[in-house]
Amino acid sequence: MKSTIIFTLFLFCTFSLNSQIDTSNVPIWQSMMMDRNVNFYKTLSAYNKYYANRKKERHTGYKAFERWAYYWSQRILSDGSFPPPMRTHNEYFKFLRNQVRTRSASGNWKAIGPFNSPSNPITGAGVGRVNALYVHPSNGNYLAGAPQGGLWTSTNQGVSWTSNTDYLPSLGVSAIVVHPTSNPEKIFIGTGDRDANDADGKGVWVSNDNGQTFVASNTGMGDKIVNKLMLNPLNSNHMVAACSDGVYFSYNQGTNWIKRSSFSGGAKDMQYAPGDTATIYVTSYTNPFVASSFYRTINGGVNWTEITTGLSATSRNRMAIGVTPANPNIVYLVASATSNSRLEAFYKSSNKGASFQMQQNTLNILGGEVTGGTQGQGWYDLAIETSSTDSNWVMVGGVNIFSS
Repeated sequence: MKSTIIFTLFLFCTFSLNSQIDTSNVPIWQSMMMDRNVNFYKTLSAYNKYYANRKKERHTGYKAFERWAYYWSQRILSDGSFPPPMRTHNEYFKFLRNQVRTRSASGNWKAIGPFNSPSNPITGAGVGRVNALYVHPSNGNYLAGAPQGGLWTSTNQGVSWTSNTDYLPSLGVSAIVVHPTSNPEKIFIGTGDRDANDADGKGVWVSNDNGQTFVASNTGMGDKIVNKLMLNPLNSNHMVAACSDGVYFSYNQGTNWIKRSSFSGGAKDMQYAPGDTATIYVTSYTNPFVASSFYRTINGGVNWTEITTGLSATSRNRMAIGVTPANPNIVYLVASATSNSRLEAFYKSSNKGASFQMQQNTLNILGGEVTGGTQGQGWYDLAIETSSTDSNWVMVGGVNIFSS
């Protein structure tokens, strides 16, 4: 009976989705998997139709989707909807309460593995994503946030790592900021997985004891995926969070948050203009239909303006922003194309994001080949870095890393 219900639902979802968009030719599954309001079977149908008569090629992101699908196939509800974000957290503490009353640590236990990390033929070690890296401004510790592994700390420049976050309701960490040296014990993390939506978002959490324990600091924000966090360099009481439904501001060190973005959709990447915290750049996205736009505020989030001057009319599914203190007027923008997730174009602004000029769109710097290649998965992995002393130097990370 259960199988019949699921199969019937699957057919209904397939029909409903096809009536809206041609999923056999548009990779809409890339954004559908980011939206927990879209039924799991509906997303799976879109993916299967897209690859029904198409080869699954390397560096297109299909592996990321299949990992996501395998993970959620074991966790979704019977109707294909996603469980509430707090379900795992509540079940964990329910288990602890029951264990105190009725369970015992004694017993004949035997470890059955696995005991070894999977081997990578190139590096010799199994690896996973790291969503955020941060160097503590006071003690120099390295902090790393994993999409499904919590927050990790190294006190010896990466030789060894420890974690105290296994108890958190979400083990996804996509953003990290540390309070300045006036309060170096205070660490903020943004929860959830910004790239593959594998981990639930629980908003911002804070530690007041240098990462030993964390508590929720998401009043006014709630259970959102936090894609990026920024601490105002001119006023450490002020913070900004780019979240799955927009941009939030806090004026009291994360105690309360206020949503101040007027555009619809989520905020993926975000940067302050160097030396000007009233000017903030944001890339937005909408779900379940892929679209990415560039927005700017010049009054600290009171008003937002979409900037299109100089950007092509081609649809983009993700963008990343680069700024440099060497020239505060410059804004770099790398964009991934909706149609194939390879490079749409690389742009540069010389007037604080008021307009852009295309620098190049021929070399696919998001591809996996030395020469760029024809593929890309910019919807899933996209990063940009600049130099603080040379405004002409820029580096882009897609499948490989390219520098100019």
